[in-house]
Amino acid sequence: MSCVKSTIVNIHIPKTAGSTFRRRIGQTLPKVLRKDNLIGIDAPHHRGLPRQAQLRALAMTVFDDLDPSFPKCVTGHYHYTAIADLIAARRDDLIVTTTLRDPVIRMLSDYAYSTSARHSDRDAFVERYPSFTTFLEDPVQSNKQVKYLRPFKGATVEETIEHVLQNFDHVAFTETFDADFDRFVRRLDLAPAPPARVNESPNKALIEDLLERFGPLVIQKNSDDILLYEALSAVDWGDAPFNLVVPVARARFAARRAALSDKAVSLLREVEAHGPWHHDIDLNTEVSTGLALHDKSDNGNVSVTRPLDVFEKQMHSFFPDGMAGRSFLDCGCNAGGYCFAAKDAGADRTYGFDVRQHWIDQARFVAARREGGGDGMQFEVADLLDLEAMEEMFDVTWFSGLLYHLPDPVRGLKIAADKTRDLIVVNTAVATGPNDPEDRPALSLKFESTETVMSGVHGLAWLPSGPTVLRHILGSLGFPETKVVMWNAWNEAVSGHPNARIAMVAAREPGRLGTS
Repeated sequence: MSCVKSTIVNIHIPKTAGSTFRRRIGQTLPKVLRKDNLIGIDAPHHRGLPRQAQLRALAMTVFDDLDPSFPKCVTGHYHYTAIADLIAARRDDLIVTTTLRDPVIRMLSDYAYSTSARHSDRDAFVERYPSFTTFLEDPVQSNKQVKYLRPFKGATVEETIEHVLQNFDHVAFTETFDADFDRFVRRLDLAPAPPARVNESPNKALIEDLLERFGPLVIQKNSDDILLYEALSAVDWGDAPFNLVVPVARARFAARRAALSDKAVSLLREVEAHGPWHHDIDLNTEVSTGLALHDKSDNGNVSVTRPLDVFEKQMHSFFPDGMAGRSFLDCGCNAGGYCFAAKDAGADRTYGFDVRQHWIDQARFVAARREGGGDGMQFEVADLLDLEAMEEMFDVTWFSGLLYHLPDPVRGLKIAADKTRDLIVVNTAVATGPNDPEDRPALSLKFESTETVMSGVHGLAWLPSGPTVLRHILGSLGFPETKVVMWNAWNEAVSGHPNARIAMVAAREPGRLGTS
């Protein structure tokens, strides 16, 4: 039997259905609690480096932290040469794949998409390539499939073909993508997500026109890609199972539950009765609220996060000696996970409120049943507007998962900021991904349901475009120093919308964050 594999590595060549693969594999892989099954998509913390150096820096972080206990996919516009050593070091745990496309149509589609309004960097592209002929004459734009897959710099097309045959587990083709994807997923012993298409070139008439006018020249410019495509499309990539780690992950989870004491089982039943849970909070050494469920489908389709881990990662550098003597406010506190994290860090006083009774019931349940108790902690059903009437000030304010549910986000953030002495942490969905320009601050309108337990109550919300607009807003509210502590394309392929997510810490006193 082949060894158990946990990670798919997808080399995403532009305009080969790589975005569609990302969307569908994200929907196909089991959603394990507290785990992202799509990683390595972008490199927001490595701007300023050349593109492949950005991705290499990201890949080094991702590969160093790969968890073999659950299935996931590392996917991005990686050149194989940029990550060859990382793949080699973990080869037995990896399933390496890519998708190829007819080289002529791929190049024409690349141009049509890049000159369309869908492309975030369209203006810069058109300035660089004012006509198709200038695009065609740039050697960077031809034979991209060989460039992405070659095993080392300067490798010939023949060496690249042999490399793919020896080192890739599966190759799909855009022209037969649905059938190839279904075959790949069957080898994972999973059921494929429904067919979908993402980022298709919108101007098919332009592609047809360019093909008629420039077809022979495009063929000539892409001779290496044509050899690669013809050689690899003639290969039978097999049906042998990949022995994905899914059954192992579920078996480990079941074993953990089976090992619980009778007292812990009784507590776990109480936890389950209070579901669905969004916060995974430890009640004691045996039971956490996340242990009640294994994946999102068992939890009313509510995602689960672990506040303690997020709090420690984002706040330790600002409070290296803990939060003793400080107070903590959580706006839209859900089950109170961040209040409990602040309490564990030494906070003397925490106050959390949420507009939904469901979450406050959970927070009070945790406070009553959690080892360590809830002294100095208060949870109330309240609206953000109710905070204006409070006279109490807090040292630290947590403003997570709330901004994008507000019909007036600036006023809402001001209410919280006015109650904050030291730091405010804003964690919010944003309307653009990390690769989109930062210099166009805006708020984008969003309509949302008010019916689900995770939704807002107003039906109207605004998404900030990214860090620039947040810095301006927070600066106007008396918090001149800011620091981005997280920014990624969170859940883009799974949820089917382009929202990224950002976390920013803002300080009332310049120099507090060590950024000046």
